[in-house]
Amino acid sequence: MLKYLYIILLIFITIDGFSQFKYEKEVRIKENAVPANARSFVDSMNFNSKIKWYKEIGKINISYEAKTKYNGKRFSIEFSEDGTFEDVEIEIAPKDIPVVTFRKIEEFIKSEYDRYSIEKVQIQYSGNPESVRAKLQERVVTDAIGIHFEIVISTKLDGAFRMFEYLFSEAGDFVRKDMIIEKSIDNIIY
Repeated sequence: MLKYLYIILLIFITIDGFSQFKYEKEVRIKENAVPANARSFVDSMNFNSKIKWYKEIGKINISYEAKTKYNGKRFSIEFSEDGTFEDVEIEIAPKDIPVVTFRKIEEFIKSEYDRYSIEKVQIQYSGNPESVRAKLQERVVTDAIGIHFEIVISTKLDGAFRMFEYLFSEAGDFVRKDMIIEKSIDNIIY
């Protein structure tokens, strides 16, 4: 009997290990709870708007995120648990993606679903923090910067609505797909 229990447990671990799920819980925090190097990077951006700090608790890791609005766009700057720069995401409209690239992205998503709705589009910059900062401040960039597009879609799958987050390269090539696990409601709503 114990042997069968181990086999079942192994199957569940294997399935979970190969599944791509995205679960994040964001908790608003005070600036002084953020690693100093993350605060320093955000301060150096000279945003003229309020910065809101969040601690993101994921399935595997913890990160910090600064959110603000700048030049009419929503910015999100993410750092690892120790304050190391990870990326900047800026919310954009689908029309802000080059036409050829967006066409390639749409063809890929249409090959997976008959119907879907685009919920959010972000351009993502990663790489050397100084180069990313220079790019955002419209100065000369000396190093290569990683550019990706993050597309969140909703679709009906197996009779239920699901949300997926796709990551595509700057050229529109598929990189990754994660199913977004939304937090369940703990209280009964009448």
